[in-house]
Amino acid sequence: MTVNVSSELIGEAKDAFWLARGEYQTFSGWVAEAMRRHIDATKTAHGVEELPARPGGSLPTGRPLS
Repeated sequence: MTVNVSSELIGEAKDAFWLARGEYQTFSGWVAEAMRRHIDATKTAHGVEELPARPGGSLPTGRPLS
């Protein structure tokens, strides 16, 4: 998976991981947990237990931010 985010957001994420480094073995683990929390919050906000499939199975592409 490749995503394009601003260098500012990347820096904040790395700083947050460093602050919580005793809780996570890797930066990838920290990112995966952040994604899981956001997925769960999105499901709650939309009142669903299961996520619906994406139409066509892909996502729209965009221009890189950085």
